[in-house]
Amino acid sequence: WYHLKLRVDHADGKATLHGKAWPKDEAEPDKWLVEIEDSLPNTAGSPGLYGASLVYPASSEIYYDNVKVTANK
Repeated sequence: WYHLKLRVDHADGKATLHGKAWPKDEAEPDKWLVEIEDSLPNTAGSPGLYGASLVYPASSEIYYDNVKVTANK
């Protein structure tokens, strides 16, 4: 199992996405492992998770559990 943390910051009409993932039994990394800038972010609506399986069969299910959505600190 893994922990996954994502953060999105909006400024000047752009969004910066930060992400990190680490094994469940290890400490959270101090630094973000991925940083992406979105110049056309969706600024309305509610958060959601989407996934696609990259293994055969392509219709394999993906499970998420213990999902928390919180305000950025």
